[in-house]
Amino acid sequence: SDLFEETADTVTIGAVWNPSFSDWINPLSLSVDYYNIEIEDAISNIARQDALDNCYGFGSFDSTSSFCSNIVRYDSGPLIGSLKELNAFTQNLSTIETSGIDVQASYKFNFDSYGTLNANLTYSHLLKYETVPFQGADKIDDKGEVGFADDKAVLGLSYRVGPATVALSSQWISSSELSNDPNNRFHGASVPGQFFHDIQGRIALSEDIEFMLGVDNATNEFVRIEQSGPDVPTGWNTRPDVYDALGRRYYVGFRAKF
Repeated sequence: SDLFEETADTVTIGAVWNPSFSDWINPLSLSVDYYNIEIEDAISNIARQDALDNCYGFGSFDSTSSFCSNIVRYDSGPLIGSLKELNAFTQNLSTIETSGIDVQASYKFNFDSYGTLNANLTYSHLLKYETVPFQGADKIDDKGEVGFADDKAVLGLSYRVGPATVALSSQWISSSELSNDPNNRFHGASVPGQFFHDIQGRIALSEDIEFMLGVDNATNEFVRIEQSGPDVPTGWNTRPDVYDALGRRYYVGFRAKF
């Protein structure tokens, strides 16, 4: 079926504080935001096993349903009637409800001739993340699972003096459950909270040319998850969409303006 736009009801409340009553606190900026979002007709796929279960598992068959229309059988030859393939079309099927709190703070330290230090901290706390994958399905509570950690934060520090800059980016993801589903064999298993650190040095050789070198995942962290774990892609033993999966790595480069 043809896709159409998702629809959402969104509530956001925020506040920003930029104090100006003292020289030492003037560089501070602080914002706090609350969001509550409900998405209807969210674009998703029906899992192949769900398609089979819901097409044949309840004593009725409807070839035009979202479940049965994904199933293709041989229509001729010695395998006629046998399962040929099972498609997983993208459709407007699911509902998503999520809410949380985002906090951002920044500050600039000025050391006169000794340079400047910019600090930026972002923090997110997830209050709710629930989905209904298709009409009639049970509600799924993803909050606290891998990919939907209760708490996440990123700290950025950038020190500049003259033409040289050194930058640090540190990401923290709180401990997460592999599955909230009590029927899943990974229920009760979790991964610990984890930091990842990236470091970069830059030097301006002229107004138009900048040289850089850096290291990503400087402490060589790796979050190991069993290959058959929930949502672990084939060939991986982690969740590369959530955690750094490549280990420590170095790079050099330059930027030039023409």
